[in-house]
Amino acid sequence: MDTPRLHAILSGRDRSVAGRLARPGLTAAAAGYGAAVQLRNVAFNRGLKRVTPLGRPTVSVGNITAGGTGKTPMVIEFVRRLLASGHRPAVLMRGYGDDETMELQDTLGAIATANGDNKPTTLVIADPDRVRGAKSAIVRDPAVDCFVLDDGFQHRRAGRDRDVVLVDATNPFGYGYLLPRGLLREPVQNLRRADGVIVTRADQVDDGERAVLDERIRRLTGKPAVAHAAHRWTSLRDADDVPWPVERLQSLKVLGVCGIGNPASFAGRLAEHASSLATSATSREAYPGVMALGDHHAYRHDELTDMLREAELRGAEAVVTTEKDWVKWRSLVAGHGLPMPVLRPVLAMQFLDGDAAVDTLLTEMFEPQAVSHRG
Repeated sequence: MDTPRLHAILSGRDRSVAGRLARPGLTAAAAGYGAAVQLRNVAFNRGLKRVTPLGRPTVSVGNITAGGTGKTPMVIEFVRRLLASGHRPAVLMRGYGDDETMELQDTLGAIATANGDNKPTTLVIADPDRVRGAKSAIVRDPAVDCFVLDDGFQHRRAGRDRDVVLVDATNPFGYGYLLPRGLLREPVQNLRRADGVIVTRADQVDDGERAVLDERIRRLTGKPAVAHAAHRWTSLRDADDVPWPVERLQSLKVLGVCGIGNPASFAGRLAEHASSLATSATSREAYPGVMALGDHHAYRHDELTDMLREAELRGAEAVVTTEKDWVKWRSLVAGHGLPMPVLRPVLAMQFLDGDAAVDTLLTEMFEPQAVSHRG
């Protein structure tokens, strides 16, 4: 099932017979999931399950919902700031889907190249066992002096000194239900474990919605959000990694393709930057001019060929996809000529406020009196 259809069912927008029949079953399954989550959290809260320090100061970047809240751009931003402060971070990630691992490695490598750094590219260790991954990172590079734990809020076994949770302003609490009925990984009340909440995509909602969300975060955590951030497309890169100004989209008819957790955000940004989208009167796309597939979609060569052919039939002059998708496309198109440019945006995290507070969070994890190694 593609991501837009799933979201339509979970949100209740899908009023079809299939959608209405699916929701009660998903609600029943969510009850079982919730019980398991509760038992696990109680075990950690009471010390029945052990939290293991990772051997270096650690900041976790996580979320309370499944799907795209902007963790990868935030991890990259944290790494950038730590490098600028003279630290040698390594990233520990679960490794769900090689696309995220490759995306992170490629982007961090590009940052190092652009800066002319002589230091090795930041280590990215993909291992579901973050404790084992931390040990591996230290063996591979003993100079590593801190960790950024990607998607670590629910991975409580791994100790951390600062716990940061991202909340997506466009869908902050996963339709209000636990998985699989909604997108919540655990009850919203558990946000109180976080040292700080950062609201992402804060520019994509109006002031009233943002104020309501801020007040709910304050009630849930006892403190306001640390910062509000926005995802910006700073430039584009083509298949040869040649940079293009994002303004070029104003003069091209483009088709978007993505297989990510939040296709609505990608579609919105594409519509914002592109003057003409290659829509189709015969397709039923949830986002006009964008082929939105399931998160971590496993592309096949014939499927990609069909997509590019469809782009040509629609009169597209370029295809725009995401970095996460491109790392899977790259091997499929190697040695084959592309019928048109394939571009992907270079994302940057822009803080609308709270920039200094974010630096403080990162600095605090190195202070001995602040270290707790809690999960």
